[in-house]
Amino acid sequence: MCAPLPEAGTYSCFPPFLSMTLDELLASEATRTAEFPVAEKSIFMAHAGVCILPRRVTRAMQEYLEMCCLQHQESGDVWRHLNETRVIAGKLIGARASEISLLGPTSLGLSLVANGLPWQAGDEIVCYHDDYPANVYPWMDLQRHGVVLKFIKTGPPGRSPWSPWSRRSRPGRSSWPWPRVTSSPAAGSM
Repeated sequence: MCAPLPEAGTYSCFPPFLSMTLDELLASEATRTAEFPVAEKSIFMAHAGVCILPRRVTRAMQEYLEMCCLQHQESGDVWRHLNETRVIAGKLIGARASEISLLGPTSLGLSLVANGLPWQAGDEIVCYHDDYPANVYPWMDLQRHGVVLKFIKTGPPGRSPWSPWSRRSRPGRSSWPWPRVTSSPAAGSM
């Protein structure tokens, strides 16, 4: 529950966040099922959109809502915890906290990347042919600036899209919009 803070009339409902790496989560079935209780009785295949929440997310949301009935929703604790979340997310994927943005929909993040890089006519973007449409639209829009959009089909289910990407990209700037946008050494840094 909430604990009083030194400042009169303020409370913190956030427990200390426990940092865990992806390898640690995957190494322990007990930890995985504790964090994802749905996996105890069923096969859980999240699609990175709307899905069942991990236990720690549910607890954090409940504690945040409790705090919201006791103090302002955007108290200093909230901003502190957002920054802690960036640190933890960075550790999870091997990035600095300053490289982590907490956004809503995936399409918003892709749109920010697509519109935030200095694309040039002839630059190529490689997209998965059957991707969710809203995840492709930001890249399609770049065609009006001369960026070349290439769609790949991966063949049978389960085949990695990385091998077609490596065969089809050309010297110069080529980008794969997920999980990261990169450029080739010939193009330099974006």
